Amino acid sequence: MSDAARSLYVDPGRRAVFKRLLEEQNSLHGFESQVYRKNGTMIWVSETVRVVRDGQGTPIFYEGFVEEVTGRRGLEEQFRQAQKMEAVAGWPGGSPTTFNNLTHRHQRVQRGRPRPAAAGRPVRRNRWWR
Repeated sequence: MSDAARSLYVDPGRRAVFKRLLEEQNSLHGFESQVYRKNGTMIWVSETVRVVRDGQGTPIFYEGFVEEVTGRRGLEEQFRQAQKMEAVAGWPGGSPTTFNNLTHRHQRVQRGRPRPAAAGRPVRRNRWWR
């Protein structure tokens, strides 16, 4: 594994994927990776690169640019969360609280715990069922 893979990429294997795809396709557009800045913070970048070759087809150098996309990725994640919440709002009684109550109730059943209202009390039936 190269020094750049360890010192630059958060996931060192991502550098190998980058190099393999570049050799196969001769160019990449919008290849996204998480990398380290000089100060050690992590950011997301989008790389657009092409291989420049000599007459025999040997790579001479790479040409391209890198764009920081950390902000865009954060907005995309917020959008995905908003879509999930909107989907939940479409359920009967739909609100995030309803969703949380349903998942909490499911977790209690999965763990074999009785519902709090039924613990140690007789089950009350509605009068119209009689």
